[in-house]
Amino acid sequence: MTTDLPTTFDLDIQGNFNYYFDELKDKPDFHHIVSTLQTKFEQDLSNYNPILFLYNAMFEAALDGDNMADCKVLLNQLNNDLNIDSPPYIFSINQYFSPFMVNYQYDMLSRNSDFNIQFFPPSVIETAAMTDYICQGLDTIQDIDPPQFNDITQFIKNFIIVKSDTLKAGSTFDAFGFIYMSVFPQDKDAFDALDYIIHETAHHYIYALSTIDELVINDFEERFDSPIRKDPRPMLGLFHAAYVLAKLIHFFEKMINRPDLHTFDLKRVTDRLELYRYQYQEGLAIIEQQGQLTEMGQAVMLASRKLTGL
Repeated sequence: MTTDLPTTFDLDIQGNFNYYFDELKDKPDFHHIVSTLQTKFEQDLSNYNPILFLYNAMFEAALDGDNMADCKVLLNQLNNDLNIDSPPYIFSINQYFSPFMVNYQYDMLSRNSDFNIQFFPPSVIETAAMTDYICQGLDTIQDIDPPQFNDITQFIKNFIIVKSDTLKAGSTFDAFGFIYMSVFPQDKDAFDALDYIIHETAHHYIYALSTIDELVINDFEERFDSPIRKDPRPMLGLFHAAYVLAKLIHFFEKMINRPDLHTFDLKRVTDRLELYRYQYQEGLAIIEQQGQLTEMGQAVMLASRKLTGL
């Protein structure tokens, strides 16, 4: 296996929007708003904006369904959202997004979780507490594992605070660049924040790889036992989990070796590490027995083995 894993990606989606605008510009009542948006898109958008990934998914669905009513709504909403000042690195979902975009993201997170999730607006105090946890987590990652921190700065544009009865943290390709994190209960703190940050950043790396390679060719409808989920998952889900767990194992091993760089209880770190090693080995065994991977997919699993030393 000689495939080298890419470290940079062309995630510019301006071409997709140029296609959408060309498809819509001659529709009745669409010309003015499309022209306005085309002017805005002539500006430098190469530094990708996660909001564009959200709209990309919505426009694709609307055009595939030939739903011009939805397209008109999306054009106007996109025009409004592009006028919003850049939000801070960490913010509450209700702070900067329109109600339209807030509701879309809630629906998106529920769809990607395979069950209905209830969301509630985070309070100012809850958002401030979560911001502190995330910042502490980021500082610890930067001190212990600078290459991991570089991955975060490459892929993650914003942390969005939500409040949910069931969601802990999440990300999705359709919102590339966002990590969603739910307000913590009293038994969670910055240690859990750094865990979720590494977890979701690893997902982003696989999302990016999937733009250039299929990685897993098992039928998506086929289900397999999952080491980290109660419900059976597609092979792609196990593939994601294995890489995520490998990155976490690699980091927690560094935490144990450098207790001078953090203030967390070492037993807590060791317990988490042992759990993740067990889950990784269980998942990898299923992938090796039943997974159908491309050459690059195999290279990713080889890289995960090197990260874990297992």
